[in-house]
Amino acid sequence: MEKVTRPSYQWAWEHVTAHALITLLGLAGIVYVGVRIAEGYVWPSIATILLGLIYWRIGLYAITFMHRYYVHEQFKVKSAWVQVVSTLAFYSTLQSPIRIWRGWHRQHHDEVDTYKDRTSPVVHGAMHAHMLVWMRKQFIKPAPARYSKNLGGPEYTVAMKFEPYYLPLALMLAFGLPTLIAWIGWNDPIGGLGFGGFTRLLILLHTTWTINSLMHMKGEKMEGVRSATNSHSRLFTWLIVGEPNHARHHKWPDSYRFGTFDPGARMIEWMEKRGLVYDLKKARDLA
Repeated sequence: MEKVTRPSYQWAWEHVTAHALITLLGLAGIVYVGVRIAEGYVWPSIATILLGLIYWRIGLYAITFMHRYYVHEQFKVKSAWVQVVSTLAFYSTLQSPIRIWRGWHRQHHDEVDTYKDRTSPVVHGAMHAHMLVWMRKQFIKPAPARYSKNLGGPEYTVAMKFEPYYLPLALMLAFGLPTLIAWIGWNDPIGGLGFGGFTRLLILLHTTWTINSLMHMKGEKMEGVRSATNSHSRLFTWLIVGEPNHARHHKWPDSYRFGTFDPGARMIEWMEKRGLVYDLKKARDLA
């Protein structure tokens, strides 16, 4: 591992404030639902909880699709509508525009466990890798352009048309949509915003962040792979849609399947059977 000297990290206070608000309002959403149940609004509250949980799972699958298609190009898509739906679903997770997310992640693979690897727990520490990375000025800047240059190709034209409108679309999908669904569906707009929006997002962020922290620290190592590990827990693998097989992913980053049990790969195979994606790439040991 390249020896580095850690600089003094600088806070990006607008990001610190945003994450603090998401945390506080996400916790408030849990309290709100609990109070509503205590007051006798049981079934509307259950509907609100289900809305949040379903939207959370949709977000995880959207991140998985984005990771395996837009970042690593592990398969191809046939329909422009697949790009439209996957892009908007990914925007609902408030991760960042696709071009920036792709650049960060591809740099992570190229510069693993060096200072330039912005999510390395080995270099920067576990808490940095888990969440502080998104609140420090040095690491929220886009990666060098070479890591995202292929997104200008014709196969990504539809998705890239949404990039200039990322922030309003992301806010509308992350918070406006669940509020509207709960309001129209069972007259609970506050629960839709609180639990379906903020609580769902809080859980989603910490779920995905465990890949940067825990899955680069705990678990089974693989020969020839630095830092990243594999998990033998089927529950954990289901929870994060196959991503905990992370050492295998680092060894074969072009493979759409990360392990024998991989819910994310099953989604892609389901889409292949329906003619939505094709040309799936797979690691030799999983062929």
